[in-house]
Amino acid sequence: MTCSQNPLYPVTIEAPTPSSAINSFTPIPGQRFFVSDNPEPLTPQTFTTPIITLWNDTVPNLTSVRYRVFMWHHNATANTIKYGLTLGNAGSSPLTVSEFKFETAETIQDILSNAGYCLSKALLGQTLNSTANVTVSPGAVQVLKEFTIAPKAVRGTVLEFTVSSSTPMSAKLRSVAAQSISAALNTHQGAAVPQGAKDHPRGTWNYADVQGADATVTIGSGGISNSFTILNSANPVFSGTLPNTASFAGIYKFNLTIVNASGSSQTKHLYFNPRGGLFVGAVKVGSNPVNGITKTSDTQSVRIGAFTIPNGQSITVPIQITTGGGSSTPLAFFAKNA
Repeated sequence: MTCSQNPLYPVTIEAPTPSSAINSFTPIPGQRFFVSDNPEPLTPQTFTTPIITLWNDTVPNLTSVRYRVFMWHHNATANTIKYGLTLGNAGSSPLTVSEFKFETAETIQDILSNAGYCLSKALLGQTLNSTANVTVSPGAVQVLKEFTIAPKAVRGTVLEFTVSSSTPMSAKLRSVAAQSISAALNTHQGAAVPQGAKDHPRGTWNYADVQGADATVTIGSGGISNSFTILNSANPVFSGTLPNTASFAGIYKFNLTIVNASGSSQTKHLYFNPRGGLFVGAVKVGSNPVNGITKTSDTQSVRIGAFTIPNGQSITVPIQITTGGGSSTPLAFFAKNA
């Protein structure tokens, strides 16, 4: 595992009801985002053929494209199945898949702690496993990475890589699953199977990370600040037919200003509180290292930073956060004295 970042644990404290929602954001260009979380679960009825396409993307007609891929699927069949990622080259020049990194986790119990948590830490901490370059010849379909999923298990995978060619590409990226672990995933080039539950995302976006609008919290004489939320489902960062409302495998960045209007110089503690249910993920506050956020409920909060601020002054810190597979949003932030 590449997710050795230190954990932060929840405490039970009364979190203020959010007084505002931060909904505006700006996509950060430079990376194409492929999400395959639907259909989920994969049942015997999902396999209309022995090998199926779960999601696909036509690679932009460029000479270089940077990808982030998030796959999250539950095997609801009685047998071990295989899933993976393939790249088909319909162009006249070879494709090179380079800067290839990934992390994967499989579990039958507690998908947040045993799968989503590790993926989010490795992604935000950029400690993904490195793997060798892959070359895809003209006219070929190549398996980039494949894994098995045991019966009743969930496997999550996040991958980052660059696809490049000497000429503009004609290529297709597919997430593919097979009923047999001996199946050759690169022999299938069919269309994606129909969507399943609408609360499981599937889609492709021209950005993987966003810069959220600036936020401010003010601590008054009572010692606790107002609270605000991000990643609100009413305005998802990754919208579409099957929106990625929790922003799984996306990185949300924003600048937070903490104002001390308490009447005296104090050390202020910054807290995180999930508002929609259970959550795991990873966070980076200011210049601090990336930390994991262990499983936290909406009645709990996690202290993610501490700052000494003179009375009447403020401090602004950049924050980055990513949500682990299975997590719930929106996410709230507030500050208090202790």
